[in-house]
Amino acid sequence: MLEYNLFGFNMVGSDICGFVFNTTESLCRRWTQLGAFYPFSRNHNIIGTIDQDPASFGPEFAAMARRVLLERYRLLPYLYTLMYESHVYGTPVVRALFVEFPTDQNTWDVDDQFLWGASLLISPILEHKAVKRLVYYPTGRWFDYFNYEPRPNQGGGGEQVEIGCDVDSIIVDVRGGSVLPLQIPDVNTELSRSNNMQLLVVLSDTYDAVGTLFYDDGSSPIEHGSIFYMRMLVTCEIRQDDVLFSMSFVCLHQGYNATVAVDELQL
Repeated sequence: MLEYNLFGFNMVGSDICGFVFNTTESLCRRWTQLGAFYPFSRNHNIIGTIDQDPASFGPEFAAMARRVLLERYRLLPYLYTLMYESHVYGTPVVRALFVEFPTDQNTWDVDDQFLWGASLLISPILEHKAVKRLVYYPTGRWFDYFNYEPRPNQGGGGEQVEIGCDVDSIIVDVRGGSVLPLQIPDVNTELSRSNNMQLLVVLSDTYDAVGTLFYDDGSSPIEHGSIFYMRMLVTCEIRQDDVLFSMSFVCLHQGYNATVAVDELQL
């Protein structure tokens, strides 16, 4: 997946839980958590192997799968924006750590963690029965995506930190200085698009953050070289002298007549 994204093939992902051989509940559990962060996310196996859809492992497993896949749906505006930027600028959607931190030699051989764009760091559990792992955090501020708690490195960076992860979770961190566009999830992508947006603002150590949003109707084909879309730049900062928080929206392109409603700001 990391190599193919370097080659410009972004819509990739292995068959969740495996394709040819019988899987196990524990393997499929961790693979489902990881697979929610594949650009191409699909549980698929060959005829003659055991059932491996989430429901086949019982209600507790199905509930776990639903939670992590709904989180994927919540992140779809961010993923969609990354796909657009890859199409226009050639930037990978899924990034090896060295793509974003090329001067940090410690990232050059990290192949068990990856980034979505510049902002999300995914560190899956890959060892059988493991409930913790070493996570390498490059320089910067990093926060647990699910509860917004700061990670121990906080600015120094360039170090491994042991992070716990129970069997129902995956380690995902968000980078300081990021604004992530999110959307309240629904049972499918079409219904999700009718829900309001959310913004997750994670400040850097200089108390600012930036992010972009690409938005269209999600279904219309591109005809005769034309596409109707809007693209926005979101910047945020806190001025420490008077503790003033400011946010600005700049429309980089307005070719799609739609209202984007943001009903929640998480800072």
